[in-house]
Amino acid sequence: MVLAYLGLSLPNQISNPLAYKLRDYNDEDLMGCKLSHDEYPLLLDKLKSFDFVEELVLVTTCNRFEIIMFLNDTSNFTIETLRQATAEVTKSNIELNLLLGEEAHLQFLRTYCGLNSGLIAEDEICMQIEIAFKQCFHMGYLGKQGMQLFTEAQKLRSVIDEHIYQERISYCQVAIETALERLEQKEFKNIVIAGSGSTAHQSCLSLVKLGFNPESFTLAHRISSSSTQVAVIKASSELEGMSYLRCKHGYHSQKMKDLVQDCDLLVLGIDSRLPSLQFSKHNLKPVIDFSSKPSISFDDDASRENYFCSTKLDHFVRDYSEQRLKKHGFLVRIELAEAYIAKEIGAEREETASLSLG
Repeated sequence: MVLAYLGLSLPNQISNPLAYKLRDYNDEDLMGCKLSHDEYPLLLDKLKSFDFVEELVLVTTCNRFEIIMFLNDTSNFTIETLRQATAEVTKSNIELNLLLGEEAHLQFLRTYCGLNSGLIAEDEICMQIEIAFKQCFHMGYLGKQGMQLFTEAQKLRSVIDEHIYQERISYCQVAIETALERLEQKEFKNIVIAGSGSTAHQSCLSLVKLGFNPESFTLAHRISSSSTQVAVIKASSELEGMSYLRCKHGYHSQKMKDLVQDCDLLVLGIDSRLPSLQFSKHNLKPVIDFSSKPSISFDDDASRENYFCSTKLDHFVRDYSEQRLKKHGFLVRIELAEAYIAKEIGAEREETASLSLG
């Protein structure tokens, strides 16, 4: 069985040792491949229908679209079939990166360990991958091999967190903290967070770490209250007291409009191809929008001064990350992480003792 990686991601903060195999992509390329949550099974069912696909998982986030598979055949015909099937469902002609075997293994482990990120050591990727793996396992797309891969990544990350990063960094927290520093208003008594995935979850946790009371939060979500994602958020002890509101008919519904009208800070952790809300001069308020495409459209007379779009947030995070990379010894620790991951893959192949960071 061969591990395969088919996908794309936005540029990283540090170079990838697989760069010679990976082409660069931009936001437009990424949005061209994006699927709504409802469409995920369309792609997974299509690929799983092929006899040569044993297991697979789809990891799609604000900066990546990646399919991780276990294949029993890696012929040119098989690879071309996978590419065509993916293009057919996503309605995109973008040629995705392909990695096989050890290279696919390295790419996945580096991603889970926060090395393939705009913010090195970011915490969000762990949660995003965990949700994807658990959902695909629950739905029957993943089996024993996939969960063994995920367990390996978890163990590896725990070692690197303890001995190299020494602390986990949250992309959402850096972005939100930097955005709030630029606002004149500092007190928010009614905060609405839209979404149910890892970005919305991490946004809630980040606001708590920044000193806000979760009892002032309302999480607006579209999917069922019993879904895995919402259940994970409700299980967070840090978010006890937070309110929940299901917008079954979408974020453009009247229920969501009323909720937004009454809030004094809106955080959007959704990822939509089209805007979900419209702002005019009558409902101006600070908005932090993590969506790859703006989740809000504006009337001509509406102010955008306190609107922090994903591009602006990404600029904040990358500036923070660049300053962090300049700190003494940080790059040396990153090199240790790279060596440790490579050694782990080599140890699995050669059955030798792993590198110790103790």
